Amino acid sequence: MKIQKIARTGLTGALKVARKPADVVLDHAPDNKVTSSVRGVLDRADAAARGTAGVALGDSELKEQARDGRAAADERARAAEFRAKAAQKSQEAAAKAQRDKAAADKRRKQAEQRAADEKEKAQKRRNETKAKAKKAEEQQKASAGKRAEAAKETAGEKAQDERTEVLQAKAEAVAERKEAAEAKSEASKLKQATERAKQERKSQSSSTSAQAKNTSRPTTEANNKSGKSTT
Repeated sequence: MKIQKIARTGLTGALKVARKPADVVLDHAPDNKVTSSVRGVLDRADAAARGTAGVALGDSELKEQARDGRAAADERARAAEFRAKAAQKSQEAAAKAQRDKAAADKRRKQAEQRAADEKEKAQKRRNETKAKAKKAEEQQKASAGKRAEAAKETAGEKAQDERTEVLQAKAEAVAERKEAAEAKSEASKLKQATERAKQERKSQSSSTSAQAKNTSRPTTEANNKSGKSTT
């Protein structure tokens, strides 16, 4: 039993010395899949050495240490695998979060771009509407001005026509009065001429009657004288 204890103590010391450099490095290295794998190899080698020595020396304690070492190595391996999977899931989650963030940023930028485009289009439509309204107002004013000018010209022409008609009416009235005066004058002249003609005919008739009387008187006297002589 004493020999087994001495051998067990010596083996334990030798194993510690043998793996100390590796343990120092692993203690200062980050805990990842590689360091966990290396540490598992060392633990299994330590357990294998203890198991082999325990069988050779018939040392049940070394055998138990070997079993415990292998169990611990398996547990550390499972823990390492769990941590690796957790790290992988964390990395995947981080990558997914990054992708989601990038996608969200992209959607946000696209939404902002669409909003900016819509704002620009709306401003453009407002400007076009204002321009059309201004143009329509200018055209309406121009049309109103043209209509007013045309109405003014029409009114002027109408007034001129009315003045012309008035002047023509006045001229016609003057002409009618002149014609009436001339007709009246002609009528008066005709009347006077008729009167003169009547007077002349009357005078001629009177003269003719007088002459006839004068002519018939000597004849009657002669007849009378002739009758008396016959008697």
